[in-house]
Amino acid sequence: SLLKLRLLTACYGEVYDEPLADVAREIIASWDAASLTVEQREAVDEFQNVVDNPYPWEEVEG
Repeated sequence: SLLKLRLLTACYGEVYDEPLADVAREIIASWDAASLTVEQREAVDEFQNVVDNPYPWEEVEG
């Protein structure tokens, strides 16, 4: 469900526990990509952003 994906994304963004991401991926895979609602598309994009950028606010020491 959409709400479950949003909750998993928020939790994964805090702890980066792969099983959470796996469940989120299962939800996304169960949806028909051709007929996603705007809210589903936004949730998928948000999840992908968290996965692709795991520590967006971390300072990098140079």
